[in-house]
Amino acid sequence: MFRSRCKKLSTLNWLKIELGIISQVSMLEYATPAVPVIKQDGSIRICGNYNTTVNPFLDVDRYPLPKVDDLFTALSG
Repeated sequence: MFRSRCKKLSTLNWLKIELGIISQVSMLEYATPAVPVIKQDGSIRICGNYNTTVNPFLDVDRYPLPKVDDLFTALSG
């Protein structure tokens, strides 16, 4: 069942490429492999792991929000 759904998904994607709806890209520094996952209702969810591709390029929040306890301590004097 999984293989047949993946084959249908692949065929559908190639059809979309031929019709110009989507375009195939070469390997980019932000490219993440897509993995089709079958949901309980039988539909397909496309998943990707961005830990090694996108996440290293994100800006880290240098000013995180303070904890509520720290705020109350500062307000109480």
